Amino acid sequence: MVNAARVPCWGFSTPRVAGCSWGNVKRDILPTHYDHIASIADLDRLFDESASRVIILFNHDPSCPISARAFREMAQVSHDAAIVDVSRSREVTAAVARRTGLRHESPQVLVLSDRRGVWSASHFAISVAAVEQAVNLASQPPE
Repeated sequence: MVNAARVPCWGFSTPRVAGCSWGNVKRDILPTHYDHIASIADLDRLFDESASRVIILFNHDPSCPISARAFREMAQVSHDAAIVDVSRSREVTAAVARRTGLRHESPQVLVLSDRRGVWSASHFAISVAAVEQAVNLASQPPE
């Protein structure tokens, strides 16, 4: 995987995750299947990795209730995913939009393959079934 940095566990609408502290102190946790993308170097590695396997990239805003719903959906996806905290990594989200040609939205899930964006969904279109289907289609060899 890319970079196993910690994912913030804070914000009014952030879903409750085991190990998360909800006091006045901000604590970090590491969900088991997320790689945190916080820099352009992390993003470069992610796109390079997509040359050999399908990658899921999740643009998440911890302070947004719609993004919290998408976070809960993504927690059920059976594949590993990379996550960008859009409130902390605006440079990264802008770079994702430039590289994929897809307009930035939040929440947004992108499927990357062969160093390009091959599928995306945002807001209420993000579901376990939709992401799983997109990954399965992107994993099939071209005809």
